[in-house]
Amino acid sequence: MKLVRNIILVLGLSMTLWNHVQAEMSSITEGVEWPISLNVSCQKLGAAVACSFDFINKNDKEDYYILKRGTPLEGLLSPFISLNYKGNYQLQYKGIHVHRNPPERDEFILLRSGKSISASVAINNVFEFPKDGLYTVTYISPLQYISKTSMELESSEYQLIQSQVKKSFSIYLEDVAASVSKPFKEENKGRLIDLLSIEGCGSAGFIGGSIKQKIGITKAHTQLCKHYRVAKNKIDNTQLYETWFGEYTPSRAKLVTEVILKCIEGLEGNAVTYRINPSMCRYNWNAFTYANSNSVSLCPAYHHRDIYCKRHGSPTKESILAHEWTHAFGWTRDFVYGEKRTKELAKKDPWKAVMNADSYEYFYCISQYQ
Repeated sequence: MKLVRNIILVLGLSMTLWNHVQAEMSSITEGVEWPISLNVSCQKLGAAVACSFDFINKNDKEDYYILKRGTPLEGLLSPFISLNYKGNYQLQYKGIHVHRNPPERDEFILLRSGKSISASVAINNVFEFPKDGLYTVTYISPLQYISKTSMELESSEYQLIQSQVKKSFSIYLEDVAASVSKPFKEENKGRLIDLLSIEGCGSAGFIGGSIKQKIGITKAHTQLCKHYRVAKNKIDNTQLYETWFGEYTPSRAKLVTEVILKCIEGLEGNAVTYRINPSMCRYNWNAFTYANSNSVSLCPAYHHRDIYCKRHGSPTKESILAHEWTHAFGWTRDFVYGEKRTKELAKKDPWKAVMNADSYEYFYCISQYQ
């Protein structure tokens, strides 16, 4: 019953957020002409619901590099679409949430002037189709790109253009229970070892990893319940709150409180698992997890981080765990990354900020120093 209550609660929070996000997207896209447009189409192919996405460069004079991250150009590694059933039921994304390092050049793909590039994905791998009926797929992720000229002038930190492209496609599906395959999580393969009881914070076990890696993870994990409580107690109409979540309102503050409480309850009430260096990891990933999961996977890049939270600077082992558990227990999203963009999000769109995992990562860490 507790799990069902948690799912209902988080779905309610997600729908509240989505209503505000849709209104914001409509206001952003209306009357705006971006140089890159998008076409979306979907069809049922065997046991899959396959959607194709065509990115078109309408500028006949300028080439652009598109960041593949957060788009179907990199596969199903983020919730770049929403799925609506019969116009009034928003389905939950059940795919992976990845904590990454800043993008490097190989994460971009060249889109030449007047040309297009396409990608197709089976969206049933990240969404579950409950019944027969009409489904609407909506592309919701911002497109991030840079001109070819600017890319050649910049060396590391790219100054990306960001545009919101909203495009929808509706498809009527029949016999989904028998013919459409369901999402599958790559979790908890391997033998669980070294199950540790953490005083006041449940227990944690490991799959894989060296002794040194497990020691670093344990030191970071032992801080979580205590410091989540510190963060929860700092939710108030203060500059700290406003910096990371935007203008204070009781309704948004309630969402923040609920997310952090879900993290505390999830860690205290479950034996959680850390999968160390699983095969899915990529070179620039720190960690990944899934919504409604008791497991976080930690990649090789994670182990080079400092252990404890800092006032400023790069993410740490502790801050990354705090970030990932908000995905797993609080069902947050990755709207933006990084200190600068997270602060900008809080100012421009507080409703997104209160469900943005990096907003919680910064709030969690900096609340320890104030």
